Order: sequence, then structure tokens, then C-alpha cells
Amino acid sequence: MSNIIIGSFLIMEIIGGFLAMVFGFTCAIFSDKYDPMQFVGLGFMLIGLAMIIAFTSLFKRLVNGLL
Repeated sequence: MSNIIIGSFLIMEIIGGFLAMVFGFTCAIFSDKYDPMQFVGLGFMLIGLAMIIAFTSLFKRLVNGLL
């Protein structure tokens, strides 16, 4: 039962990482040239990528029974 709860949390975090990347991409694309919003968008893209990598590896460990 706890594996289902932990797994659903990890899947939600992976989806959140994808949404953060989409938000960052949108901020970076639609901002003006040399606008600080480009760096905000880049930051969100990097945070989203880090979330996806971290929680995907944790989800793989959960599936393999190591977590």
C-alpha cells in the first residue's frame, strides 16, 4: 500500500518537472531580448530537468524494489 502512495507521489513530481520545463520554455521564448525573464525561464527549465532526473531514478528504484 505504501508503494502505491510513494509511486503516485513520484509520478506527480515527474509531471511537475515537465510542467516546470514547459513554463520555463514559455518564459524564455516569449520574453524580450536581454530580458531577465529569459534567465527565470532558464532556471525553471533546469529545475524541471533536475526534478525529472531525480524522481525518475527514485521511481526506477521503487519499481525494482530497492526503495
